[in-house]
Amino acid sequence: MDADDHQHADLHHLIARLENRLTQLRRDVDAKADARPVEELRDDLSRYTDHAEQLERRVDEAGEAVDAVERDLTRRLDETTARLERRLRWLDRHVRASTGARTADLDAGPDLVALAARAERGANLEADLLPEARRRILQADVAELRRWRVGHGRAVRATVDASLAVARSEPGSPTRSTAAREFAAARLDLDDYRQTSEHVTEAADRAAAVLAADDERRGQRAEAIDDGRSSHDALRTSLRTRLAGMIDRAEMPPVWFDAVLGPGPPAEAGPWLETAVDLLVHRVTYGITDAAVALGDPPGPDASPRRRESHHRIATRLAPHRS
Repeated sequence: MDADDHQHADLHHLIARLENRLTQLRRDVDAKADARPVEELRDDLSRYTDHAEQLERRVDEAGEAVDAVERDLTRRLDETTARLERRLRWLDRHVRASTGARTADLDAGPDLVALAARAERGANLEADLLPEARRRILQADVAELRRWRVGHGRAVRATVDASLAVARSEPGSPTRSTAAREFAAARLDLDDYRQTSEHVTEAADRAAAVLAADDERRGQRAEAIDDGRSSHDALRTSLRTRLAGMIDRAEMPPVWFDAVLGPGPPAEAGPWLETAVDLLVHRVTYGITDAAVALGDPPGPDASPRRRESHHRIATRLAPHRS
């Protein structure tokens, strides 16, 4: 047997061995893929999945319980802190009173009541005037009529000029054709203006009438409005001076003031002072004399819009200062 025959024999032998090995592997795979172990594995996987979902639910429930406990503890801590703060303020007032500290007089006298009345009257008169935004809209309607008239005049002149050009040109000539087209375009433009004439004119007339009435009211009320503004400025200046005196003399604020703004200004005194002045202006303007509640009772449905707005605005600004 020559060398080639030996090589062919070795190759056939190797192929046979590989085929036998492949057959054995297939039998092993078939044996391991028996249906019963696979089903058991699926059942185990399903049980493990259910168990994992239960654990996730328990973790979520535990997290929610922790959050609820944290919220409850935070609420209790805030309530306890507020009670301690009120207690400390009460003790501080009694200690200061026992050492002869005076309570500041922040109640308004007749002079401030008169200033507040004039300021409120001027503000109410001004509030009854048209807002500037509304006036701008009406003024735009009036200006639109002026623009319409200018555009309409141009359209009329263009129509007349085109008509004359048609009349002066030779029939059938290129000049006549051009003039005819220009005349048709001018007539369409003029028709557009005529179709909007009634709407633009009526809107402008209504706007002009409303503006004229508002201008008349402004003229009639100008003096009272100016007096109201100056009275408002004078009232705030006087009340700010009272607050500064209370702080300089280390006097105790009234109970109603202390309850919402504390015994004195914080390090950043600017916003505190402005809120305090707003509160005093509100009390004197609307005759609030409640010794314990700074803003008094909430305004009822019959109260003026200005009073309701003032009460809401100041209550919102006082909220961060409350204990």
